[in-house]
Amino acid sequence: MVRLEKIWEDQHNLNKIAEWRDLSIETLRTADLTKQGISQINWVSNLKESEKYYFIYYNEIFVGYCGLDKIHSSNRTAEISLLINPGYRGQQIGSTAIKELLRLGFDVFNLNLIFGEAYETTTNWEFWIKQGFKPEGILRQRKYWNGKYYDSTIFSMLKGEWKKINNDL
Repeated sequence: MVRLEKIWEDQHNLNKIAEWRDLSIETLRTADLTKQGISQINWVSNLKESEKYYFIYYNEIFVGYCGLDKIHSSNRTAEISLLINPGYRGQQIGSTAIKELLRLGFDVFNLNLIFGEAYETTTNWEFWIKQGFKPEGILRQRKYWNGKYYDSTIFSMLKGEWKKINNDL
């Protein structure tokens, strides 16, 4: 069973996030938050109202985090993110967490558009397509990694599309 819990200053879990971010650095926009310790606590204690992050538990084991960032209440938009412990990937945990996060975004926070970005340094784009997101465009040479530039794909989902996927129209 997958469960989301609002993120809080749990040093053990935050250190794990830093460790997993470090192992997934090629997928990240920046290398921020890869250091364990106080930087993680500072990140969580300084979250704004426009940032909603959640710990992900699988059978009560902490396995990742996800969130909605840059929530813009007037435009009813937000950016989505997800990070799963590499040892737990491929078990539908991320898909289940994203399904719940989309429910929160569209039903609880009343968003109309949720978007994200995936770098061509990985195959993460395929995951987001499977969740029902649609491509919006390419940002050329968006990420510099290991001496080379990589493009990124912007993707999004509208509330109406989400309702259709969930047969909720």
